[in-house]
Amino acid sequence: MARRSPGMVRMANRVIAAEPKARFAGIEPSTSGGYHWDVLGLLADRGPNTTDYSYRNAMDRVSYNRDVHRGLDISFTDAMNGNYATISKYGRRVERAWVEDDPRTWGWREVLICIDGVPVGFDFTPGNKYKRTPDRSHLYHGHFSVFTMHVMDDRIYNNMGDILLGVPLGGGNMAEFTDRHAEQIHNADTYLWRGLTQLDTVIDNIKTGGGSTGSVDNLFARLFRQLVADMAVLKASAGLVLSDEQLDALGDIVAEKLVARVDNPLSEDDLPTIKQGVREVLREGTGV
Repeated sequence: MARRSPGMVRMANRVIAAEPKARFAGIEPSTSGGYHWDVLGLLADRGPNTTDYSYRNAMDRVSYNRDVHRGLDISFTDAMNGNYATISKYGRRVERAWVEDDPRTWGWREVLICIDGVPVGFDFTPGNKYKRTPDRSHLYHGHFSVFTMHVMDDRIYNNMGDILLGVPLGGGNMAEFTDRHAEQIHNADTYLWRGLTQLDTVIDNIKTGGGSTGSVDNLFARLFRQLVADMAVLKASAGLVLSDEQLDALGDIVAEKLVARVDNPLSEDDLPTIKQGVREVLREGTGV
């Protein structure tokens, strides 16, 4: 029975936790041949004399790790609908690592992905790296394959995860990144704006200095809820398509204007949280 590399699974979970549009698309093979197969399964499927490209290099013909799947697929929901902005962001990061001979690509065979609506493959074979054009299924999913020799080495998965998430070379010890941390980041990123939209627009039972109670109009909550509703209408009617960078910049501007309209200024420490919430609203464009 073939095994999955724990490091490969952790890398997939890390990327999916950081990118709401990313989905796990498989490790086990769905076609004949290729790196999704473990070596033993490949030889059983294609025969002991196979010339399959995943069994040509000396680093794939080693006598160990032969029962481990060597390929991972991650798909992107917006790319499935013809919007290639998200997958292109990750494709460009891989391309930069390929062009610059980033040492963190050590151990990887290839990445097949999409950049600006064009499927592209980057082969990282030492001394023989090259680009190629893979099939059009890579318009909406990235394929990551590892040499058999290195398939159980956690370092290569930490390194590719850093590349995909935009961590600069030497920019952080991401090997310390755990599944729990990834889950916490995912939850904060996904649910923050929803929590902001659920703020009470009127706060009751506020005691005065004399002991009586009353209510306070929460202007920020009302404005924020209206922003969510307005963005939903705008994106639905106008088909608003902006890059992540443009949406974030717009979100920061809207957040600052929103906070400025509140009679009782919020703490400066609250502004980053509010900006993040507004960015999520702009990205999701959902109603309340």
